[in-house]
Amino acid sequence: MLLSKNVKRTIKILIFASVFILLMLVFDAAFELDEGTTESMLTKYSGLSDIDTVFVGNSAGEMLDSQLYSEITGDNGFNMCTPSQGLSVSLKNIKLASSQHRINKVILLMTFDTAYGFHGKTKPFTDYLISVII
Repeated sequence: MLLSKNVKRTIKILIFASVFILLMLVFDAAFELDEGTTESMLTKYSGLSDIDTVFVGNSAGEMLDSQLYSEITGDNGFNMCTPSQGLSVSLKNIKLASSQHRINKVILLMTFDTAYGFHGKTKPFTDYLISVII
């Protein structure tokens, strides 16, 4: 049986759309199973009982190894840094940690573009914070 060009084109489009939708569903399921960085950090945090030092900030601080810090200093540190973490989220993390643990040290690890914003305009708390750090 011969099919017209329009029917063949329609079948090709339907097959392509079906494969595309199927692939999107597979990728969506794969990404859903992956914990986000913040969720992963909070999951690790919830299992700890003795913390006295927290690291907060954006991705600049993610590279810090809190276990190595703890071994060197004798403190019990935990890294709460996550990508694009602004000062408001850092403050929430500090409040969370201090409500559940006796925190002696808070170490802020943040790039200046996050602290100052992308246009060089400072945020209200940032001027004070940067002057204290420097």
